[in-house]
Amino acid sequence: MNTPSSDTQNIKPKMFTFTFAAPAARQVSLAGYFNNWNPRATPMCRGVDGVWRVSVLIDPAHGEHQIYVDGVWHDDPAELQKTTDKARN
Repeated sequence: MNTPSSDTQNIKPKMFTFTFAAPAARQVSLAGYFNNWNPRATPMCRGVDGVWRVSVLIDPAHGEHQIYVDGVWHDDPAELQKTTDKARN
C-alpha cells in the first residue's frame, strides 16, 4: 500500500500573489501544474503601473508555472520553483 510521506502530508495550499511587468501586453495569464497548464484558466489583471497580478491558492510542492503573455510563454523572473517539465498541451 502506497501512503504519502509525512513530509507531503503536512504541505497545505497557500495563497501566492504572482506579478509580471508587461505594460504593453494585451493579455497575461498564469499557467502551471495547479491549472493543468491552461493559459486561459488564470488571467492576470493589469495595474496602472503596467504590472500584471493574480493571487492563487496553490500547493507549494507543485508550484511550477509560467506566464503566458499575448500567446508567448515566459519564465517568471520571481518563480517559486524552476519548471523543467513543460507539460502543457
